[in-house]
Amino acid sequence: MKVLFVCKSNVGRSQIAEAFFNKFSKNYKAISAGVDANVHAGRQIKELSQKTPQCMLKEKIDISKKFSKQLTSELINQSDLVVWIAPEEKIPKYLDKHKLVLWKIKDAGGTSYQNHCEVRDKLKKLVLGLVKELDNS
Repeated sequence: MKVLFVCKSNVGRSQIAEAFFNKFSKNYKAISAGVDANVHAGRQIKELSQKTPQCMLKEKIDISKKFSKQLTSELINQSDLVVWIAPEEKIPKYLDKHKLVLWKIKDAGGTSYQNHCEVRDKLKKLVLGLVKELDNS
């Protein structure tokens, strides 16, 4: 099974979720992407926000070399499950709703390091639950 985590810019939430999933799941693989991966706060981006890799190092996970990836229909088609952390109005019409899971986690972009850590901790709990659910199915 392949899980795709999607957030707005793929510089924070979906990267964190992907990293946790790949750390905790022994049977499955995760990737991540963003619906607007090349734009964040109105400017062109490619690398992750600095606070995201910093807060993940506290979990002993290094994502400092990761970069944002644009969501494509191909990525969705290659995935068995899509975890949507982006705004719901951005869900593409072609996405099979049967493989869609919605997570409502606020974007920490442009906020404090502490907010990034809070988002990380929420995502860790959700990912652990997902891994457990998938392992038991």
